[in-house]
Amino acid sequence: MIGGLLVRSTLLVALLFIASIAVRRAGGSASMRHLVWLTGMGALILLPLLAAIAPPLDLPILPGDAAPPAALALPVPAPLSADAASPSPAPAFDPAFLLWLAYLAGVAVLLGRIALGFHLLARIWRGAKPVGDARWTDQVDALSGAMGVGRAASVRVARRLAMPMTWGLVAPKILLPAEALAWPVELRRSVLLHELAHIRRRDSLSRLAVALVCACYWFNPAIWIAARRMRLEQEHACDDLVLALGAKASAYARNLLDVACAYAPPAAAAGLCVAMARASELEQRLTAIVGSTPRHRPGRRFAAGTALVALAITLLAASLSPVRASRSAPVLAFRAPAVLPASPSPPAAPVPGRRTVEEKPLPQAAMRPSLAVVESAAAAEPQPAEPELDYPAMVAVYRRDVDAYHLQLARYRSDVEAWRREVDALRAQGNLANAGNAGNAGNSGNFGNPGSPAAPGVPAVPPTPPTPPTPPTPPTPPTPIDASQALISTSQGP
Repeated sequence: MIGGLLVRSTLLVALLFIASIAVRRAGGSASMRHLVWLTGMGALILLPLLAAIAPPLDLPILPGDAAPPAALALPVPAPLSADAASPSPAPAFDPAFLLWLAYLAGVAVLLGRIALGFHLLARIWRGAKPVGDARWTDQVDALSGAMGVGRAASVRVARRLAMPMTWGLVAPKILLPAEALAWPVELRRSVLLHELAHIRRRDSLSRLAVALVCACYWFNPAIWIAARRMRLEQEHACDDLVLALGAKASAYARNLLDVACAYAPPAAAAGLCVAMARASELEQRLTAIVGSTPRHRPGRRFAAGTALVALAITLLAASLSPVRASRSAPVLAFRAPAVLPASPSPPAAPVPGRRTVEEKPLPQAAMRPSLAVVESAAAAEPQPAEPELDYPAMVAVYRRDVDAYHLQLARYRSDVEAWRREVDALRAQGNLANAGNAGNAGNSGNFGNPGSPAAPGVPAVPPTPPTPPTPPTPPTPPTPIDASQALISTSQGP
């Protein structure tokens, strides 16, 4: 299962890269590319569920068998009895179990890292002090209203050097360094606009979703590359939103450079909080800020189309099942083991009062069962010729048995007529199937009346009907050897 998820998730990430490049070449903005990556991450969460319910579609990409394409004649050993069969020793360990154990250990480590990151952020927030300056609070409220942020954000100042960052799924939080109280108005406005843009876009929720996807697919390097690409597009989209609100590109780029050079986000919580700038992403962001790139937001049609295409691609990726590549497999010709003759069945018991026709035993002919030989590409070993069978004598004996059967059938029909006449006579006397009256239980104290006996001298029930005779079994026709035996008809019946 892990190998299947590796192939499917890699294929899905490759398609996401292609879709992102296509959106960029078509003039799409960073916000549109981020939506493509975010939808793809959501598709990766649904991939294991869809893989469990979707019909499989074989994908021959695994290495095939290395057996040479030759025809091998392998004898099939005779089946052993239950006493002679010896159980095979159980393996010392199960490789699949060890693989699952290693996968779950990796998932547990990454989930523990996420929990540690939240704990560290909560500790930093408890150690920070609220901003008491009314200029900060008034500016936060004004910028929140201009940006359309419906949730009130809490702003605090850290007691040590800290990168401006925001987090919080329900109650958004903005953490500023201790030197922020002395910042000029332009730098303060740029930082607040950037952090409020992340809050409006709910980037903290998408960061948590990406962290969970990386924890589930930690064994696939393509997932980590895709997560890094999605975070970069997220920062580009946030920068575009800040510039769309009237911020000057040159001043915003200079403030971004100053913050990235002076501060760094906490390493344990880097994937959960949204920092303002990272040194590894700074060059690409500055180039996009001062460049003339599209900055429009994606519309509803683009979002709906992206979701539908992502769902279709995820269904396709979930249906793919990696199998071994087909090679020219050897064709095996098996020799069937010798079949022991079956024990003779006991003769049927004769019906009392019926004449039976003397049956002559069939001539015992040494017959060998036909061997099923699988056709192979190489020359098969020549099979020994079948011995000639006295098939005309067997047919003659069968015809005599058929004549005897017709005589028994005629006698059976006459016995049936006699039995029906006897039943009609009993019915006319009113004594058919009358075995007496079992009496009436009545109420307490009355044990009922005794049953009435059947008419004396006349049977109470009709006699047992006669048993029909069993027709003989025709002999199995052999394979004709020459023209004279091929003319023997095998369809003669009673």
